[in-house]
Amino acid sequence: MHVGIGSDREFDSFNQLVETEPWLAVLIFMSVLLVFLVPLLIIVAVIWYKVRKTRMLNETMLRLAEKGVVPAGDAMQAIAGSRQADYIAAAASTAPLLEQARAMRKRAAWSDLRKGIIMTAVGLGLTFFSMLDDGSPNGIGLVLLFVGVGYVILWWFEERQLPPAAGGPPSGA
Repeated sequence: MHVGIGSDREFDSFNQLVETEPWLAVLIFMSVLLVFLVPLLIIVAVIWYKVRKTRMLNETMLRLAEKGVVPAGDAMQAIAGSRQADYIAAAASTAPLLEQARAMRKRAAWSDLRKGIIMTAVGLGLTFFSMLDDGSPNGIGLVLLFVGVGYVILWWFEERQLPPAAGGPPSGA
């Protein structure tokens, strides 16, 4: 049977589509892949950029503090962000800047752990509730679960990259 222009293209299965019109099957597959992959790649690129920028800024401030160059208090508060700015201002008179920067990095890593545990718990709760209700997992619950696991993994890697305190054992030991 020859399929001409203007004829009705109905297929009983995807296998039949692949056998009769392989170019159409590839086009459909690539379109669906593109629709789902491009937003994911954009999100990953934005997150990677922000994490890299923050890490480079923090490492620069640590190097400056180690060399004895005293950064301005405004620079430390810019790194700390709005929630941790009060903590940095209170500790400015009692701790050296190197210790302030280390404490700031450690608090950021613990923040990732906290977010990860909360998101994992909420995701597990939604997933299990949905499974008890209709026997299938909740998509939003699974997304939250895996995002939470990702935050915990991020915390785990970040915790091992923190420089050890002066005279103390490494934080990963």
